[in-house]
Amino acid sequence: MCVGSLSEESVKRFGTFTQDLEELADWLVSLGVESVAMESTGIYWVNLYDTLESRGLKVCLANARYVRNVPGRKSDVTDSQWIQQLHSYGLLSGSFIAEGKIRQLRAYVRQRENLEKQKGIQVALMGKALQLLNIKLHLGGTPQIVSATEIQTSMNIIPAIVAGERNPKELTKFGHPQMKASQEDFEKGLQGNWRAEHLFSLKQALTMYDFIKDQMLECEKEIEKTLGEINGGEGDESRAKTTKPKQNEYAFDAKSYLQEIAGVDLTKIRGLDEKTIVTILSETGTDLSKW
Repeated sequence: MCVGSLSEESVKRFGTFTQDLEELADWLVSLGVESVAMESTGIYWVNLYDTLESRGLKVCLANARYVRNVPGRKSDVTDSQWIQQLHSYGLLSGSFIAEGKIRQLRAYVRQRENLEKQKGIQVALMGKALQLLNIKLHLGGTPQIVSATEIQTSMNIIPAIVAGERNPKELTKFGHPQMKASQEDFEKGLQGNWRAEHLFSLKQALTMYDFIKDQMLECEKEIEKTLGEINGGEGDESRAKTTKPKQNEYAFDAKSYLQEIAGVDLTKIRGLDEKTIVTILSETGTDLSKW
């Protein structure tokens, strides 16, 4: 079997233009190369990997730290020769690269995770703005409403404040029936200083929060579609949850898709919920023999 290799610098150099990638792949095929080893370099390798794979080449993506012990003076040429030699002897173990729909699912899941972190940042900013406005949703050192800003009561009070409501009595109407604080303490905690700059910060954080939530729902639509396709469907169905989703849970019934894909209800395993299982599936795929 004819094997080829690409060093880290080669990967970066060919990671610029699509035409260069296609010409490189065509050249390797014309030489009768069947398998190519390349170093993983940030995200530079992705487009080159996809191009080589589309030409029917077997690509071994090696961790760069495993192939850097090059004797003598280091150069791009000697790097490539060393990688080719290791690969021809079968001494390189390729990194796991998800295939097809699993790779697609992973991209959507990771994007949603990034958005979830950004949403958390906006929650913290809203909490900071409320503190600067001297709005006390935590009284007496013990959370009287919530342990985080995102709970229902806070997320009802904040839009009301942004909309212009300043009357504590009116704001207390958004309180939760199970609140531990008295009505009097609740009103005192909602008497803010209403400084314009802090109200502006609160409004901006709320706007970003709402936008990010919409973006997360868009991600979830793609995640649900991909799960349906992995399960052999067309990806055009929609399964709504029968209960209201908790904070950061999927808005659709991911559990039913997972049960059909795995054949068992994995959520019965202690410590695993549907969100965690979707993440694991997106990173490992369904064929665990590769691990």
